[in-house]
Amino acid sequence: MMKNIKLLVLLPLFIVHISYTATPWYNRILQECYPITCRLIDIAHFTNTKARIAYYKTCNTETLLRHKKHIEKQLNHYKTALLEKEKEILTTIKQTFNISHTDWNECLSKIEYTKKRNKHAMQLSSKKLSCHTQLPKNITQPLFVILQENGINPHAISLKSSPKKHNHIAHVTWNGNVNSNEYRLPKIVFFPRIHELFDDEITAVCAHEVTHIALQHKVVKECIIECIHKSSHLTRKEITEHHAYKALVHIHEAQAEIIPAATKAEYAHCIKQLRSLHFYAHGNLHENHYRQINSINQLWKLHQWIMEKSN
Repeated sequence: MMKNIKLLVLLPLFIVHISYTATPWYNRILQECYPITCRLIDIAHFTNTKARIAYYKTCNTETLLRHKKHIEKQLNHYKTALLEKEKEILTTIKQTFNISHTDWNECLSKIEYTKKRNKHAMQLSSKKLSCHTQLPKNITQPLFVILQENGINPHAISLKSSPKKHNHIAHVTWNGNVNSNEYRLPKIVFFPRIHELFDDEITAVCAHEVTHIALQHKVVKECIIECIHKSSHLTRKEITEHHAYKALVHIHEAQAEIIPAATKAEYAHCIKQLRSLHFYAHGNLHENHYRQINSINQLWKLHQWIMEKSN
């Protein structure tokens, strides 16, 4: 009898799993209807979550704990897979631009050295800060928490509120040449659109920008551009418009949301809320990205349910 019950639960679970892991038909038909597409993805994940919880209710505590560990492995895989993908893209860049082993190894060494130096410097307070008080507390409070969670002193970065209208909500930059021998202060610039967002969405934006700083994406990109230019003599514009370089930008934007979402349930929820209404054209983050974020959010919900039932 118990086997029959589990079969009845697992059958719809499998069907729903196929419905959102395969490329759905509505992605092709509703490319211009992003919010509608997201709602359909929501329905698939909601049904999947309910089916899995129904199955979990038939499990004993020992089995539930095994499922909990499996969920944690899945969440960690989301992070490690993107980091490995970045390495693959960097290898592709080396091959595409025919960069010598000597120049490439020199480039990678420079990235590693600069990251290590910056990581140490970002743990310290800076005297070169612009005033933080120009930003409201609903921005600075979640931002400072996320910075500290990433091992960054909130007083080691510069914050700016720009009155200039911009397609971006926020943007990370560095004061001066990020690859210089001297440490350069990272800066987060917030544009007027940030004030149109709800608190959860603001938290998502903060998590996104802090991850760019913590992983030092700017360092990687600038070192790569310098290395390509040295080997090929292409202009900066030619490099940044090349499909191989754009792939690196795309993976960095994906990391900025997938990694914090897979690290903490709160960020998964907040980023899902943000991306359910706003896709990110600059980073080429559309429906497939939202499906990943939604999957991570689902895993956290299942993880929380098991935690509550197993305690």
